[in-house]
Amino acid sequence: MKATKKIRKRNTILVSILAALVVIGIAVGLFLFWPQPKFEAKSTVELAYGDPVILEPALFVESDNDNITLESSLISDKESYTYNKTTHQVVSKGESTLAPGEYTITLRRNNQEVTSKLIIKSNDRIQFISMPKLIVVEQDAIDFDLSNYFLAIATKPIHLECPDIDISKPSEQTITIKAICEDKTALEASVNVKVITAADVANGETLSSMVNGEVPLSQTTWDALDSGTLTSISIADQPKQIQSVLLQASKGTLANEISFKEPKDKKFLNPKTFTPKAKEETKSTTPESQEETETPDPQDTTPIVQTPIYNYTQPSLPVTNPGQTEPEQPSNPGPTEPEQPSEPGTTEPEQPSNPGPTEPEQPSQPEQPSDPGQTIVPIDPTPQE
Repeated sequence: MKATKKIRKRNTILVSILAALVVIGIAVGLFLFWPQPKFEAKSTVELAYGDPVILEPALFVESDNDNITLESSLISDKESYTYNKTTHQVVSKGESTLAPGEYTITLRRNNQEVTSKLIIKSNDRIQFISMPKLIVVEQDAIDFDLSNYFLAIATKPIHLECPDIDISKPSEQTITIKAICEDKTALEASVNVKVITAADVANGETLSSMVNGEVPLSQTTWDALDSGTLTSISIADQPKQIQSVLLQASKGTLANEISFKEPKDKKFLNPKTFTPKAKEETKSTTPESQEETETPDPQDTTPIVQTPIYNYTQPSLPVTNPGQTEPEQPSNPGPTEPEQPSEPGTTEPEQPSNPGPTEPEQPSQPEQPSDPGQTIVPIDPTPQE
């Protein structure tokens, strides 16, 4: 009897253990093989060309993105793309951004797999380069075109649309500029346009330069510059970024399209190359004829033509002109040499040698504002707003 009880007790324990193992096995099986909730990812993700591309689950899955891994040629194809394992940013090989196009991204979690598309769009990337807040133009400026003052770039052909404005009288107004791509995408920007008079220009008010650094002027200002009545005007320099973009475009190394087209057959002032007509006429005048015109009034030391500086970025511009003014110098020392005999008679034998030493001393006079033909009119740098 005692043996029977022990056997029954042992069997009960074994059955209990087996039952527990079965329950545990069922639980493990359910955990391993029971279908888990399927995560959902965006079917398409769009980014603008130039935006950083960070390949992380959060870019494709809005919630519950734990334990998700990404697979894509953007990560595995090292010959075409550069993938940073630390930041997860990917760019085209040798570039600073990912090229436009469609890319397939596979998202995995355990035995689940979801596919998404990454699209890099290129047609909505329009930019204004160094967009000014204020444009200052002269009243009645010849060949004035407002679009020449702005530069926009895009990945496709682009042009500007500007409203017609009245520059026949002084005014100030706010207008809207549109940069439009061939696919009809557009970008707008606002700018103030101020119209000033020729008198304002003569008094030193700064004019805005166009994209290429040139400036349209009124006929009044042109006449004053050509005659020498006006010897300098203040022109705002173009930003470095605009200069860089134009340089790349001229070399054919710029990947983007630009809105600016170089004007043809227009009358604009180029501060780097402009020479007044009065100065050109002085070039053809011989030293003898210059002496004849100057000797009637030997006491008059007023410069006939001053060499102007039209842009503060070109302080060396007058250096090209000193050779033109050398013939004029003999007319200035001429009246002073006859006064030397008033010195003691001992100097008379030395008079033939005096004119020689006095001539080398004259080169120091071109630095003086009163010396004809070499007066430098400095212009303080005035940055464009």
